[in-house]
Amino acid sequence: MQEGDAEAPRSGVSPSTSAREEPEPPTGHAAYAVHEWGLLRGVSGDVLEAGAVAPSSTPGLLSVDKPILYFHAESPLDLHEVVVDTRDGELREHWPLVADATRSRVRWRNRRLEGSVGLGYCDRARFPTNEQPPCSSLPRGEVCESAELAPLTATTTCVGDAPFLFYRSRTQSFTPPLHATREVDRIRVTHRGDEPIPGLVIRITRHGHYVNSFGVSPPAPGATITIGAEPPRGSRDRALDELVGPSTTDGGRAALQASLDTLGLTPSERAAFLRAWGDALFGYVDTVGGLPPPRHSLLYFLPPGACDQVATLHFDPTPTEVRRALAVWVRVD
Repeated sequence: MQEGDAEAPRSGVSPSTSAREEPEPPTGHAAYAVHEWGLLRGVSGDVLEAGAVAPSSTPGLLSVDKPILYFHAESPLDLHEVVVDTRDGELREHWPLVADATRSRVRWRNRRLEGSVGLGYCDRARFPTNEQPPCSSLPRGEVCESAELAPLTATTTCVGDAPFLFYRSRTQSFTPPLHATREVDRIRVTHRGDEPIPGLVIRITRHGHYVNSFGVSPPAPGATITIGAEPPRGSRDRALDELVGPSTTDGGRAALQASLDTLGLTPSERAAFLRAWGDALFGYVDTVGGLPPPRHSLLYFLPPGACDQVATLHFDPTPTEVRRALAVWVRVD
C-alpha cells in the first residue's frame, strides 16, 4: 500500500463532504501518457453509471462502469497525485482504496511509475473480493466491479503496486450527445452535441441468443441519420465493408476495434475492453447488470469535451498525453 493510502470503511465516502479540497497546481510536465476506457450504461430508472455497460437514450441515472486508467512511462518517475472528480456524480467504488475519498472525488497520492505489467513488477496486485471493501459497503444486489478487475490488465506501466487505477460512479446530470428513437426496424439518431463523435456508431440487435451488429459513420453535430436493420450493401457507412457480415456479431466487434483504434488505445488495452464488455455487448447473455440485455441498442464513444462532463482528471506532474475512450451503450427498445 502506498504512502497516504489506507483502506476506508466505506469507499468513496468521507465523514465530511461539505468542503471540496481543490487539487494543488501541477509541478510540471513529465514523459508519461494516460489512457482511459470505460462504459456508460443505464441502470434502474435509466440512471447513467460510469463504468462498463450500457445507457438509455433518455437521460436518467447513468452508471459509469469500469473506467480504467492505464499509465505509460518512458522511464521511472514519481507521480505526486491523480485526482478524479465525478462532476456532480456519486463515486460508488474505487481501487486501490484511499482513506480520504469523498462522495464525488478520489485522489491517489505518491505513486511510482516504474516497471511493466507482466514482467513481475505489479503482477501480484491483490484485488478485493466481494466480502472486502469497497464491495462489502455496497447495497445488497449492487454489482461490485472491484472484484472483477483482475482480467483487465494490459501491457502498461505499473502505478505503484497496481497495474492501473479504477473508479465507478453514477450521474444524473449528464445528457448523452446522441438522441435515438426507433421506428419499427429503423433507428433515427440525432446529434445534439457540438463535437464530432469519434469512431463509429454501432447498432446491436438481439433476437434471443441471435445477435446482429454493424457500425456506421456517426451523424455530424446538428445532423440526423437513420440506421436500418442491416448494413447497406456497398455503402461507405458500412464499417469495414469486407469484414461485416449481416446476421453475425463480427461487424460490431470490428467496428468497436476500429473506434478504439481511432481513439488511440493500444492493442492490449483494446483487448482488455473486449474482455470486459465483449460478451455483454455481442455475446449470448441473459442479463447485463441484473437486467435483460436490450433488444435494440446503440454503442458509440464520447468526444473529449463530453468525457469531461462525466468526470475530470487531474495529474501532477502533467502527462504529455491523455486519451479517453468512454463508450455509451444506449437502449432503444
